[in-house]
Amino acid sequence: MSDEKSIRLGVPNDLPNIGNTSWLEGQNYLQWSQFILRILKSRSKLDHIHGGGPAPEDKNFSIWDNEDSLIMTWIWQSMAPEIRKNYMFHSSVKEIWDDLQSTFSLKKNLAAIHDLKNRIFTTTQGSLSVSEYYGILNGLWMQLDQIQAMKMCKTDAAKLDPPNRGKLDPRALKCVFIRYPSNKKGYKCYHPQSRRVFITMDVTFHETKSFYVSPSLQGEKALEVDELSFLSLPCLSLQDAQDLSNEVTIVHSEEEEEDNFFGKKYARREQPTSTLEQEKLSDPEVRILEDINEEEVSIIEDLPIALRKGRRSCAKYPISQYVCTNNLSDKHKSFIAAIDATEIPTSIQEAMKLEHWNQAMKEEMNALERNSTWEIVDKPRDKKAVGCRWIFTVKHKADGTIERYKARLVAKGHTQTYGIDYEETFAPVAKMNTVRVILALAAHFGWDLHRLDVKNAFLHGDLDEEVYMEIPPGFEVKNERNKVCLLKKALYGLKQSPRAWFGRFTKAMVSLGYRQSQGDHTLFIKHSTTGKLTLLLVYVDDMIIAGDDETKKLALKEKLAAQFEMKDLGKLKYFLGIEVAYSKNGIFISQRKYVLDLLKETGKLGCRTSIVPIEQNHRIGSEESAPVEKAQYQRLVGKLIYLSHTRPDIAYAVSVVSQFMHDPRERHMQAVDKILQYLKSSPGKGLLFKREETLNMKIYTDADCAGSITDRKSTSGYCVFLGNSLVTWRSKKQGRVSRSSAEAEFRALAQGMCEGLWMKIILDDLKVRVEHPVQLHCDNKSAMSIAHNPVQHEEPNTLKLTDISSKIILTEVL
Repeated sequence: MSDEKSIRLGVPNDLPNIGNTSWLEGQNYLQWSQFILRILKSRSKLDHIHGGGPAPEDKNFSIWDNEDSLIMTWIWQSMAPEIRKNYMFHSSVKEIWDDLQSTFSLKKNLAAIHDLKNRIFTTTQGSLSVSEYYGILNGLWMQLDQIQAMKMCKTDAAKLDPPNRGKLDPRALKCVFIRYPSNKKGYKCYHPQSRRVFITMDVTFHETKSFYVSPSLQGEKALEVDELSFLSLPCLSLQDAQDLSNEVTIVHSEEEEEDNFFGKKYARREQPTSTLEQEKLSDPEVRILEDINEEEVSIIEDLPIALRKGRRSCAKYPISQYVCTNNLSDKHKSFIAAIDATEIPTSIQEAMKLEHWNQAMKEEMNALERNSTWEIVDKPRDKKAVGCRWIFTVKHKADGTIERYKARLVAKGHTQTYGIDYEETFAPVAKMNTVRVILALAAHFGWDLHRLDVKNAFLHGDLDEEVYMEIPPGFEVKNERNKVCLLKKALYGLKQSPRAWFGRFTKAMVSLGYRQSQGDHTLFIKHSTTGKLTLLLVYVDDMIIAGDDETKKLALKEKLAAQFEMKDLGKLKYFLGIEVAYSKNGIFISQRKYVLDLLKETGKLGCRTSIVPIEQNHRIGSEESAPVEKAQYQRLVGKLIYLSHTRPDIAYAVSVVSQFMHDPRERHMQAVDKILQYLKSSPGKGLLFKREETLNMKIYTDADCAGSITDRKSTSGYCVFLGNSLVTWRSKKQGRVSRSSAEAEFRALAQGMCEGLWMKIILDDLKVRVEHPVQLHCDNKSAMSIAHNPVQHEEPNTLKLTDISSKIILTEVL
């Protein structure tokens, strides 16, 4: 009987048995996939992978479906058990194959690359000999090279040896990496300006940067066309590189790098080469091998130079020691590796060198023109034109792959004048507290979460004022310097644009039968006659759809797409810089990438860590020490405030440093550094919203009495739990001085109760019932007595009316 006939009759033995040694284990996907493809091709069954089967109404569909089930079982049997369990609920071979390809393929094998790099960074010598240690590292690098093909063009900096350079010559040359030389150690680098080839062992690679870098064009000064002619560097073939005869061999020298945020200098530590005693003194953390024999010495001399050199080779506290992904699934590893690998340009100059960003800007301009956003006119003499700039971002799909590159033209609204080119500006955005409540409820009830994005959302709002804007950078017309854009539609950056867009979107949602929540006007809710729920939460142009009514959710997507240009980004995995992961225990959120980017920006990737975000009994107040740059301090504290949306452990520390934004001093910057050191110790820490059997609410409050050394005001703190999931919290300095600890605790109690009242409004709008009475926890008996009976307080006139009303809230609302 032929092979094809055997499969059609469903004989399992037709497909060969794959032993344990050939299982798919993640790292061997390339070999495994080739093995599967060859077997299926030999039996003419590749249509099961490519999706070329008959239609369901075809009479041969049942036979084809039986074959598909047989091949699915065979593929499952070829997987390691820990991988197999993730693919047991797919309905076809094509679904399994596409899912595996997005996670493990050569183009997107980010999980394997992430694992290998992590193992390289974390591997230590320990009790191994030098040869064993080198063997392990060399093997890991070889595995990485098999997955990640070596690029023939990379930007690097070759360091010049002092004897080879003059007093005023640069310390390094910006070159292109060509290849590894066959007869010498080091790297062969090409310098295009001098057309010379250098062989050096001291090279710093910049794999994500373009070769040509120029100043920013963001609304300041445009380069002429001829200056933008070299936007890409042609790759040299190996033969061309070998034909260049004027090779120069140089050796490494001292490397000095400057932190781009604080302006501090970080110099590479020089390694003494004279005696073993000097080597011991060079760094107390360097492990000296006392018992190296002559055979191992010869091995050391022949070892190749490390493939990557730079800051991490001399960092005492590398960030890799504090980033762990061992407990993540391969799919989520692939997702976080994909978003980590994304490089976003900071200026139009960088963006214009890459074709996909050029295309993104053209798409944005085409969308603006199609929407008749403006018309080009001569600028009136008595009018002032606002500036504009480009903002770049990347939209990811649920699997981490890039959905699209997004370039957004933004007006510089800070140059507008009230009463002339804008009036009303307020527009609500989703509260992060609401986002966390929705995620906690989704984990409890098992709701599916989906993310939508509106393209050019602000263009749907109409302008009532006369606003002029400069020509967008990169699209200026020569000899037309007096031309400006007379705006007809709202644009990102204008002060009135959010209000115009939100008003337009609210009308659309109300027309579809949705109503706004009284606790958060950006939350739109609809209940069906069967008791099912559909909700939409909007943050400017990013939306979350949740609920248990799948039919209504699908209809909502279709109706919104009919009115606006929408993008369905699939399952919620990334929202406003927050990473969302799912497991059998619930939903986990963190801002891991945000933390790592913040540490990189501030030059703290190699700093020592701290186990606490702020010192106990810190006594931080107004200082007379040296002032620091206010703009940098405010920007950094602002980032920490946003980070505290998923990190309640830094809420108090951030509230302390944010009190000195008007006059930051050196002591305050040291406190900020302490927070960054703490964040480095746990960049992936976040919140887990668990699946609970019952849903109840608990509120914990506390206060420190006269904790501020500046004005003796107290600090209130509270946190609210839904079930065992922390959803809201706050640490805030009280507005007035308390005359006793009971008074300070009572004010904190009142703030926590107000937060509970707000959450009850949200839950009532969603028709979510809390199983038990709300529990309010306070560690001060006097404050609890005042809450139950305000008359017992000796001087009730020192408390606000809102504080006194907490008794009513306690008895009637909660």
